[in-house]
Amino acid sequence: MFARRPSHFCAFGIAWLDGEDLRDRPYVERKQVLKELIDGGIARRHHAEHVDGEGEQLFSLVCQRDMDGIVAKPMASPCRELNGKKPWIKIKNPDH
Repeated sequence: MFARRPSHFCAFGIAWLDGEDLRDRPYVERKQVLKELIDGGIARRHHAEHVDGEGEQLFSLVCQRDMDGIVAKPMASPCRELNGKKPWIKIKNPDH
């Protein structure tokens, strides 16, 4: 059986809003749009802040807390593949 744990949904950006495609906007702009939507909202909604320049420390903490991993991407990147490549990488905790 699976252990019962509270679940939370963490959003890192927004791709569509009111029929508008936001995927070509820079990552930080899409994060700001999402933050404005959920600020002051109900419990269990959380806007995940980004970490700039301390990725190794963040990854170490994620591994210590037995979490899945982190995602790294340029802050100005769109939410689309560029020339067949994703502008982000998933760095997985090898022990998770």
